[in-house]
Amino acid sequence: MPQLSSDCLNDILEYLEDDMITLHSCLLVNRLWCEVSVRIFWRNSLNYRDSNLRTLIACLPTESKEILSKNRIIISTQTSKLPIFNYASFCKVLSIRKVQYILKQILRYQQSILFGNLKNNTYILSQELFKLFFNQIGSLKKLDLCLYSNINFNFYPETKDCLKNLPELQWLTDLISAQKNLKHLSIKCNYADDVLEDILSSLTNPNKISKLIYNESFKDFKKLQYAFFLKLQILKIERACPKYELLIKFLENNGKNLRECYISDRNHDSVNSLSLAITKFCPNLKKLFIGNVEYTLITL
Repeated sequence: MPQLSSDCLNDILEYLEDDMITLHSCLLVNRLWCEVSVRIFWRNSLNYRDSNLRTLIACLPTESKEILSKNRIIISTQTSKLPIFNYASFCKVLSIRKVQYILKQILRYQQSILFGNLKNNTYILSQELFKLFFNQIGSLKKLDLCLYSNINFNFYPETKDCLKNLPELQWLTDLISAQKNLKHLSIKCNYADDVLEDILSSLTNPNKISKLIYNESFKDFKKLQYAFFLKLQILKIERACPKYELLIKFLENNGKNLRECYISDRNHDSVNSLSLAITKFCPNLKKLFIGNVEYTLITL
């Protein structure tokens, strides 16, 4: 029976990206299947479980293990053998909050420690594990960071190279200025209205942005109305809509190449004026949804 090439096998296994159970079975078929599926299995940290992080902890360098030992952080791992692959290097989607959450659960159920110590130990363990990630990941595709993750990126000089070609960045103003290829920008924050200006000023190449998601938590849309995203194709305004005159000005600047527009609206009295402005400034629009709960498609 002829054997599948690695490229062909990879194309097939790509469909199993979110099916971790089946992917794990593929690891056990033979060496070729293992070499192909292991890269997919470890690609997205959002799919990681307890066992994934225990394996990565076992892969920590001696220096990191000594730091954990000095802080009396002892994590049982599934094996003491050297890893067959450099698992951390396969990660392309890194969720800071998901990794920290799992690490906290590992520490909570393995060690009887007070809440304050749990928080501190989670921070120490996270620092060492993220150091491993940023040292080994050649080029990250997506970084998901929670505002309260307390991650200190000054601790990782390696991030400059790891994140420089990041195409998708989710809430990380500190690193936006290092991005040269940012295409998707999601702006969501509940308590820092002034951060929007910092985000806009940090963008080194805003003309590459093709998708923009804006959340009502930013009360001041005035700064964004004058921003230019000349290649913007998808605009999503979630939960509520800014003042229509501000949004119309934004569309005047950025509507030429817009193909999809989603607006969660509460001011139905102004829908007509907005529709007229969209007709004028968005000649290439294919989809327009205006509505609060159930979006209503308006055909231009």
